[in-house]
Amino acid sequence: MFKRRKDSNGHVLRDGESERSDGRYQFRYLDLSNKRRTIYASTLAELREKERNIPTDNLCDQDDSPQAACTVSDLLHRYADQKRNSIRRSTWSTYSYCIKLVTDRPFGTHPISSIKRIDAKHCLLTLKNDGLSSGTVHAVYVVLRGAFELALDDEMLTTNPFAFAFGSVIKNDASNKDALLPHQQAAFLNCLIEAPTQYPVYDWAVVLLGTGLRISEFCGLTIHDIDFKRHCIRVDHQLSYDRESHVCVVTPTKARASNRLVPMSDDVERSIHHLISMMPETKRVSVGSVTDFIACNTQQGLLTEQIVYTIFRRAVARYNASHMDQLPNITPHILRHTFCSNMAQAGMGVKNLQYIMGHATSKMTLDRYTHTTESTAMSDFYNVQSTLSSQSGLDTSFDTNLSDDM
Repeated sequence: MFKRRKDSNGHVLRDGESERSDGRYQFRYLDLSNKRRTIYASTLAELREKERNIPTDNLCDQDDSPQAACTVSDLLHRYADQKRNSIRRSTWSTYSYCIKLVTDRPFGTHPISSIKRIDAKHCLLTLKNDGLSSGTVHAVYVVLRGAFELALDDEMLTTNPFAFAFGSVIKNDASNKDALLPHQQAAFLNCLIEAPTQYPVYDWAVVLLGTGLRISEFCGLTIHDIDFKRHCIRVDHQLSYDRESHVCVVTPTKARASNRLVPMSDDVERSIHHLISMMPETKRVSVGSVTDFIACNTQQGLLTEQIVYTIFRRAVARYNASHMDQLPNITPHILRHTFCSNMAQAGMGVKNLQYIMGHATSKMTLDRYTHTTESTAMSDFYNVQSTLSSQSGLDTSFDTNLSDDM
């Protein structure tokens, strides 16, 4: 079997490339006048950088190496084939979406050997300029960087053009997922009660706001997951929409820590009862062996994340159109943040809150899902001072209305 030539470092050499006895590299080629030329470099990477600058209309035709024939799209699909069985289905859906964003654009047709770092950065900027969020572009960057790292490991390339910090090219424009203030929570629930829809959206919001469930976990809830005797919800699966197959699928929860029992308050339990009372008595939808979903749409179909997002967005838009005090963009995930903040501010232990949220670490619970405000921090401070004062018998109280003559 034919074996390609390699240099002393084990790198595959292209046609025309060679390593000299002094350790330098050279590349011989025919210029546009059909004259033989030679360029030299101290490293293979430097030589190939010079090769890319050679003025020729058909350099790829002179190079029959694997990297010359492999396009970015080819590399991405090869990378996807290797990752498919090692990642969760939801993650695979994200990978597929990112790969499609690249392969549907001219960048996907370029040979991987022609991609420079400036081309890699331009690819990301083009995606951002096309209206994609920085989070989506970052996901594409992660996939591309992993794919080119695979080419590097297989000695198809000597450098990874995506080996740079994402933040040096794209700034994070994602809005903060701040928790709702008490008056915003009340206003949002009230506007859902008045919403002109046949959906039980108020009950959806009550359950999400009172349990901190992920929207995929809520959509996957069935009658069999509700324990009214113990007043809790068992969470061990989720329902999501598969972009590749265009169907709803039931999958395991996001992580092992996500399998948990979530307590139900009286308000949550009443809303669960109402949702169950609205379930169809016959022709209930099934996904595989899972059936009896408690949250359905008006056609008795499955409730998906996108349906909830859309209805919440429309409800907020209606409210803001007729009120001076505007509500922020409210999503199911904002309600999850709000639940976590409410529980933390009420004094719930961090480890217990971590369990109910389904987080692998308490750092995630505290740093990303627990929010506070200036007024809440001040109020909590004075409450603690009051407690310390009563315990010690000392007067350590603070006058929050300081006089002007101090």
